Amino acid sequence: MSFDDSVIGVFDSSDFASATNASPAAPGGAVIQFSVEDVDEDWSQLPDSYREASASPKKMPWGSYSAYVSDPDGNILEFYTW
Repeated sequence: MSFDDSVIGVFDSSDFASATNASPAAPGGAVIQFSVEDVDEDWSQLPDSYREASASPKKMPWGSYSAYVSDPDGNILEFYTW
């Protein structure tokens, strides 16, 4: 479903977790996506502690190049390019 330039997606959390090695830590957690110019550059600027506990950048089965980081509330932040 999309609204102007925003998109809402619904997916099976277990399928997402197996594809990304990331999953919201709590029931009801969200995946919040950010389109960025350079995933690797943004990834390199994260503190080591965030990178060690996250899913490093990789090409995803659906075509994006993405990295995933957990926020303090248990949500997943995705930084991606197409």
